[in-house]
Amino acid sequence: AGDLARAYNNLAVLLRNAERPADAEAAYLRAEPLWQELVDRNPGIPEYRLELAKCLNNVGILHLNAPILEPKPRYARAESSLRRAIALREQLVKDHPDVPDYRSELAAGYVNLGTVFDETERSGEAVQTYQQAIHYLQGLVASFPLVVQYRHNLAAAHNNLGLAWRNEGWPKKAASEFLFARNLFVQLAAEHEDQVVYLQRLEGVLLNLTMLEHAEEDFTVAATHAAELTRVRREL
Repeated sequence: AGDLARAYNNLAVLLRNAERPADAEAAYLRAEPLWQELVDRNPGIPEYRLELAKCLNNVGILHLNAPILEPKPRYARAESSLRRAIALREQLVKDHPDVPDYRSELAAGYVNLGTVFDETERSGEAVQTYQQAIHYLQGLVASFPLVVQYRHNLAAAHNNLGLAWRNEGWPKKAASEFLFARNLFVQLAAEHEDQVVYLQRLEGVLLNLTMLEHAEEDFTVAATHAAELTRVRREL
C-alpha cells in the first residue's frame, strides 16, 4: 500500500506541475485512503501519519491555489483538508516533541490554514492561527538559530499576522508585526547576499508597512520606509 500511495503522490505532483489541478486532486484522493489504511494498521509508525498529513495538506494547498471548484466549496474543502492535516501533525508533535521537522510542518499547516481564513475574510481566525504558527516557529528558531529556513518562515508568519491585524482594524499591532518581519528579513538578506529571495520578501514587507503608514497618515515614518523600499528595489 505504501508504494502505491507514494506512486499516486508522485503522479499528483507531476499533474500539479502540469497545471492539471483537478487530475492532481484525484491522484491525491487515491493516495489518501491508502495512507489512512497504513495509519490504522500501524498506529505506532509515525511515518505513515506524516505521509497522510502531507497528502491532506497538499489537497488543501491545491484548493487554495487552483480554481477546481467554485470559491465557497473550494475554500471549505481546503479548510477541511488542512484541519485534518494539522490534527495529525499536532499528535506527531505531542508524541515526538524531539523531532523538529514535525513542529516545522505543523507551523506550516497553521500558516496554510491562516491563508484560508484570510481569503474568506475571517481575519480574527487568521490572527489566532498565525499566532499558533509563530509559537512553534519561535521555539524552533530558539533551539536551532542556524537553520535559516526556520528564521525565514518566522519572518513570513509575522508578515502574515501583520496583514491579519490590519484587516481586523488594529494598525499598531499590524505595524509591530511588519517591523519584526522587516528586521528579520534585513538580517537574512545581509547574511545571504547571494539569495535574492530575502530581498524579495523584504520588498513585500516594506510595501505593506509603507501602505499602512500612509493609510494612518504617519507620513514621516512612511517616507523613511518608502526610501528603504526604493533602495531594496534597486538591488533586485
